[in-house]
Amino acid sequence: MSTAPPTPPGPPGPDSPGRGTPVLEALTAVLRPLARLAVRQGVGLGALTPALKRALVEAAAVDSEGDPEADTDAGGRTGRPASQSRISLMTGVHRKDVRDILASGRPQGEPPRPSIAETAMARWLALPAGPDGRPPVLPRRSEEDAESGSAPAAEAASFDALVAGVSRDVRPRAVLDEMIRLGMVAPEGSDGPDDPGAWLRLVADAHLPAEGQDAERLALFAGNLADHAATAAGNLLAGPGRPRRLEQAVFHTHLAPDSVAELEAEARRLSGEALQALNRRALDLQRRDLARGTATRRFRFGVYFHDAPLDPGAGAGHHGGDRPEGAADGGGTGEDGPP
Repeated sequence: MSTAPPTPPGPPGPDSPGRGTPVLEALTAVLRPLARLAVRQGVGLGALTPALKRALVEAAAVDSEGDPEADTDAGGRTGRPASQSRISLMTGVHRKDVRDILASGRPQGEPPRPSIAETAMARWLALPAGPDGRPPVLPRRSEEDAESGSAPAAEAASFDALVAGVSRDVRPRAVLDEMIRLGMVAPEGSDGPDDPGAWLRLVADAHLPAEGQDAERLALFAGNLADHAATAAGNLLAGPGRPRRLEQAVFHTHLAPDSVAELEAEARRLSGEALQALNRRALDLQRRDLARGTATRRFRFGVYFHDAPLDPGAGAGHHGGDRPEGAADGGGTGEDGPP
């Protein structure tokens, strides 16, 4: 079984002798794929330096005040706003820059809220599957819509009722146009979406923004990666006796390309089942918690599959060399089981 990571030391200054060499090595490895994205997109050091300064200052400010979202208190937070001098000392950022960053306002760090189209898709996926095991085909409108304006949100007798259960501020037709544009929905068996009797099929199990939808793709990239990094970093910073969040992975080396392709297909199948099951349960709990007035948290559960050539020059523990490696028990920063 995987072993919990050692508890890190307290927070010495950023330039302390011998400070954090293993941490710096780990951060460098994490930064490499992000650096590749930056280079390919023409974002150089001049633009990255102010962004890194801002991230350091905001992290120091949150860590000193006590972050209600985090379960990572290692004993170094005061519960009081840190002074500019203390933040400068913690981060190595000049005090003038600290002042300017704090004066500009600290963002909340919340990812963009899902669009109405994305929320409608999530609710559609939560409906009982059709005979083919796929999300049900929905009529554009139903008799219930005409009589009462919408059907119960949990049942969604039609597409218009589904959208009405998400928001009454936007016309269902506008949402339908957007979902068709994004490749989420296709009309079938009718003269098109203008036909009130049209039937609509959900053609995507998950919304993956198409080429050209750069803002939306970057928002998903930032939200997914930031939450994953926050979970792993929070686990490493967790003090003794503090629960660690779920963050695990299975990995193996020395596999043929066709074997990796087979494993990816199986991972897609299993993850699709897990994501749809969690989506259905989350919607049920969301309705309950909204009714109770206790809806104060958010969550994200994600999956990924990565493969790459072996690095013959890498040593043991770096996914290279001559000896096969692997972790079948979920290697990661989280615990082996629920806290």
